[in-house]
Amino acid sequence: MNVGDEVWGALPPHQQGCHAQYVIVNKSLVHKKPCNLSMVEAGSIPYATVTAWSVLKITGDLYWTSSKGKRVLILGGSGGVGTAAIQLLKAWGAQVIATCRGDAVPFLESFGTDSIIDYTQPDAEKQIRECGKYDIILDAAGLGADVGPNYADCLKDWNLSKFITLRSPMLRNVDEYGLIMGMMKNSVDLFTTNVKTGVTSKSSTLRWGFFLPLSEAIKEITSLVEEGKICPTVEKVFPFSELPKSYERMKAGHLRGKIVINIDEE
Repeated sequence: MNVGDEVWGALPPHQQGCHAQYVIVNKSLVHKKPCNLSMVEAGSIPYATVTAWSVLKITGDLYWTSSKGKRVLILGGSGGVGTAAIQLLKAWGAQVIATCRGDAVPFLESFGTDSIIDYTQPDAEKQIRECGKYDIILDAAGLGADVGPNYADCLKDWNLSKFITLRSPMLRNVDEYGLIMGMMKNSVDLFTTNVKTGVTSKSSTLRWGFFLPLSEAIKEITSLVEEGKICPTVEKVFPFSELPKSYERMKAGHLRGKIVINIDEE
């Protein structure tokens, strides 16, 4: 990379920089921006897609095992992480089943999702089970570990299958109990949750997924974008002056991709 290059990347969660015009970041977490993306489009991809990459590759063990032929259920497929996960999995050769509201079905079809289930339909749970059992169930809707028991019977038996949720008490425990005691409580909470759900009885596990900014993730995502295998999914662009409105839209839920703040537009 050279001075003046357009770049993209991701900051570690402990660093400052939210909505900043300039940030300092380790060069390993920065790559040249794909030339087939505008700045606004590029701004919609790294964080959600790196989150999906780290959750699937690291938490879901797909870094060490082949994704080809794996069956993955994504709960909440139309949001930022959900759409990123679908595109990554399809690029890796997995079979993807996703849930969303009925109006988002064409949106998910555009990514090549193998089966789409409208979760508002009364027989949605039946449809999920009729699609077969899954190697990974990714809760991208923020339902939390409490819904794990509802899907325990949907995980493949004796296959090290996983239910992964992006909603965990980790940060809350650390804030409340401090780093050491908080991490100890996290371990107890995760163990207790696994026992309560009953998923461990047939070698499955319930896991917490996190955003992990890794150079390898950003490098692979850059290549997939350049190849057209990952596309930006921008629901709306807000000028910086309408920052509060963007958060109101986020809180309302049922997003179709990402919300982008254009810091250069007032």
